[in-house]
Amino acid sequence: MDGGEAGPVVVDGSADPAVEPVVDSVVDSVDGGDAVARVSPVLPHPAATSPSATSNGTAYDLMHSHLPVSPPSSRPAEQGSTHSAAHPPGRAGISGPCAAHFAQSSPALILGGKCCPSPVAWRRGPIMDIARSLSAVPFAPGHLPVLGHLPAFRKEPLGFLLRLRSAGDAVRIGLGRREFVFFSDPGLVHDVLVGKAPSFGNGAFLDRIGPLIQEGALLVLPYEQHLPYRKRLNPQFRHVRIAAMSAAAVQNAQELAGQWPVGQPFRLDHALQRLSAANSCSALLGRRLPAEAEIAVARAAMTIGSLLTARALLPAWMSRLPLPANRRFVRACELLRSVVREHAQGEADSLLHWLAGEAVEAAGATERPASERLMGDAATVLFGGIETVSSVMAWFFWELSRHPAVARQVWEEVASVTGEHGVRGTDRGSFRLLEAALWETLRLHPGIVFTRRVEHAVVVGGVALPAGTELLVSPYAMHRDPASFPQPDEFVPRRWLGRAESPGHAYLPFGAGHRKCLGDNQAMAQMTLSLATIGSRWTVEVTNAAAVRERVAATTRPDRLEAVVHPR
Repeated sequence: MDGGEAGPVVVDGSADPAVEPVVDSVVDSVDGGDAVARVSPVLPHPAATSPSATSNGTAYDLMHSHLPVSPPSSRPAEQGSTHSAAHPPGRAGISGPCAAHFAQSSPALILGGKCCPSPVAWRRGPIMDIARSLSAVPFAPGHLPVLGHLPAFRKEPLGFLLRLRSAGDAVRIGLGRREFVFFSDPGLVHDVLVGKAPSFGNGAFLDRIGPLIQEGALLVLPYEQHLPYRKRLNPQFRHVRIAAMSAAAVQNAQELAGQWPVGQPFRLDHALQRLSAANSCSALLGRRLPAEAEIAVARAAMTIGSLLTARALLPAWMSRLPLPANRRFVRACELLRSVVREHAQGEADSLLHWLAGEAVEAAGATERPASERLMGDAATVLFGGIETVSSVMAWFFWELSRHPAVARQVWEEVASVTGEHGVRGTDRGSFRLLEAALWETLRLHPGIVFTRRVEHAVVVGGVALPAGTELLVSPYAMHRDPASFPQPDEFVPRRWLGRAESPGHAYLPFGAGHRKCLGDNQAMAQMTLSLATIGSRWTVEVTNAAAVRERVAATTRPDRLEAVVHPR
């Protein structure tokens, strides 16, 4: 098998007849009408408007969003321009949409080297070349009546996403009657996630995770509230608690790997899920849970991940049906929330204790119950720290089993760093080869998609996106683009050594922008130190590498990973 291929793909949960989609109604359709509204000459300049302006004002704001900005006197007036550089700001007689703008002595927007033209030019001029309507964006090939691309996506989800790259930088896809705009160009994706982030909300994924994360939690807060709260949380995940989390990751790996059966086959993927649950509980609660409770927490997180993508992309009414899959999802969410409830504020120096204090403070300001924010934030830490982390560690061992030369170099480095004392929490920065292999594992096996929804009309890549438009971004497809990553399907950890081949905006293992995974640094520390601890004491031999299939969940995960361990 070649580098990035892991055999056939299984959509997690698809074997269960209860979750087979039957799309027979029109739901959540996106307005594909012309989004470029006519502009009245009496409108104020966008600099004087808010994102929540009237519909015409919003369209005006759209039209200016990609235009260069220059001071009024920076260029001589050109023939055909309504305004002259000789006109002082606010001079009487200036006409056109920039009149109010000049009156504020603000920079003038230049259209093709000219000040804003007359109102007639706004209706017929170059602005129509700048923002095309959403209806002008083509559907990806293979679009069927009613079903859209749903059959192709369900048959081969990863292959379908990879093929979308060749359809263009921006295409529409239909999943049933639900439409998404799919951006594959890294620059456009960066615009969505970073450059124009205030115009976007989370979208379909968090719409369907309500049983786990409710109102007030970080993930679902609107931009204006999300940013200040995230800034308060950030030090807790990046600096304040990293030392304690790192030490706990080493200790947990030593204890749990020491219980693995020597010389006998066992489910390595399940063992890594238990280890990830132990690390997440240590980080959140300040202590471990009993064995049965840790295993239950791990299973709940994996169940949520298994069903989340299907719930997000399929019609909303399907997630409300009394199906076994929906009941499993709700039960799993409730189990994680119950862990938070039962342990109240956690140990005195734990992350949960700190989050509880933040929730009470926020509740006083917003009149929301503190429990809503606390439940959502704490349950997010448990879910993200188990489902994603355990899947990546499983793929790490799978990749090394298929690349023995890389494995030898990685474990030799670990041995040279640890020596007689074993792995320490402060050793993370010394494992350069291991971390490069981990970054490469994240490139080949990231989350498959995430969503955004347009909250305020905006232009991206020359496309006018009205409010309500759903967007789909695929790290999986971006990470395998040969334009960004030579040998895209091969496991090549050396590409990360020295970062000689910068992927620019094409690498999104944890997302980007203000909604990037808050626990990315914590996750990398836990994975690096856990893997180094295991590899320093045990030789891990994956016994079913050729039979592993890639299962699509919130991330991709091996459907079954078996191994045998021997002491080093």
